[in-house]
Amino acid sequence: MRRSILTALGVLAAISALACSDSLFGGARGGRARIAVQPRFSERDAQIYASLKSFGLSVTSLTVAIIRPGTTDTVAKTTVSVADDQDSVLVTLEVPVVGAEEHFTAGIVMSSGSLVLFTGSVDVVARPLAAGVVAPSLLIPVWVGPGTEATSISISPRDLTMAISTSLAFTATAVDNNGAPVTDPEFVSRWRWRVSDTTIGSIPLTGGTFVAKNKPGVVFLTVVTPTLLRDTVQLTITTQLPLAKVRFQRQLETLDRGGTSSVPATATDVNGSVVSNAVFTYISRTPSIATVNASGTISGAAKGQAIIDVQAHDQGSSQIVEDSLLAVVAEPGAPALVSSIDRFEWRTDTTLTVSIFADMRSATTKLGSTTVDVQWNPAQLTFQGTANGTSGVVPTVNSTNAANGTLTLAMADAAGFSGRIELLRITLRTSSSASTGQLALSAREMSAADYTDLLPNLVQVTHALSVRIPPLP
Repeated sequence: MRRSILTALGVLAAISALACSDSLFGGARGGRARIAVQPRFSERDAQIYASLKSFGLSVTSLTVAIIRPGTTDTVAKTTVSVADDQDSVLVTLEVPVVGAEEHFTAGIVMSSGSLVLFTGSVDVVARPLAAGVVAPSLLIPVWVGPGTEATSISISPRDLTMAISTSLAFTATAVDNNGAPVTDPEFVSRWRWRVSDTTIGSIPLTGGTFVAKNKPGVVFLTVVTPTLLRDTVQLTITTQLPLAKVRFQRQLETLDRGGTSSVPATATDVNGSVVSNAVFTYISRTPSIATVNASGTISGAAKGQAIIDVQAHDQGSSQIVEDSLLAVVAEPGAPALVSSIDRFEWRTDTTLTVSIFADMRSATTKLGSTTVDVQWNPAQLTFQGTANGTSGVVPTVNSTNAANGTLTLAMADAAGFSGRIELLRITLRTSSSASTGQLALSAREMSAADYTDLLPNLVQVTHALSVRIPPLP
């Protein structure tokens, strides 16, 4: 078995024994000769050769060819099989020699099946025995297999801390001298991953997700390529990571006055893993509109809107993180004028399209007509344009004053529309610097198709907005 660098060198020394000259006809008239070549790995390629089996590779055949330089004339060639447990091979080639001596190129190709792994060549001199024996020429086989161009490899993410019994996916990227990724499947599929202490965690041999076991400690995660490039990251496994954020599942919730609703909240650590022992506290900023109990159930008290906050902290820790949602309370069976904005925070220099909706909810009547003013802070949001929605409404739009943050839309339809009606799409762009403001919706009139005045029971929403420089928490 090829188990060491020394064995690898020995194999090639035996393979290289293309023995010394031996004349049949003698001297200046030429004859036949044997060529002597001494292959020898560099230290790095010897190490690669010795480790091939661990990457699912092995040299299965070896080809030796003798070529006249400057031509494609192969004067001698042979291929021999190399068994997996074979550690020496002797190959002998005879070549015809014209004159007292002749120059040739001797080449070696070492393959694993159809995959070429090493090649090498050297100029040699052949003389019939009567003209003198030529000393062996040194030939250095070079790795030309998968990943030849790769010069480094890097694991992502880098050194980090994880909680026990959690998991995290890891990837690695190999690059060439120019920093371009090397993605050859024959190369990438043969990378091997390992963990320094399998009692702390594990990862599949071919990579993927690291799974931390129920044991704290420090472990090193390493990836190695067939060309012996490697990278290592340090993972610190703790009993519990600190709380990093809490998030409502959604940040806009519409409910009836007198009705209830519950929006789940999830607390996570810095790696995005759920913190199962987090303690939640819920608060309503406007309890006259909506209240919230200790388990997060929201109750509609009066028509309007209220901010519901959730705070989370670790058991036994004073660290607190929080999130908010907008609770819109509508009269039972009455419409709501809302937008598609479902968060409070936006990144700077971001283009967003906001849909304006007349949500008829459970009303039995249809929307016949409405005129709606949309207002925003022009220092926070810049108007880009409008487009019709998908509800079939074709509104009249007055965007004359949009540069100053005001737009008016109007629609009327004798047949009317039911359900959640998209009145208009407005495209805006957030400011380049941090800013605060709001997008307010105000209906001047709203009537049903049967001419019922819907305005008295209509709830109209103002969305508070904050534009922040990335990254957002």
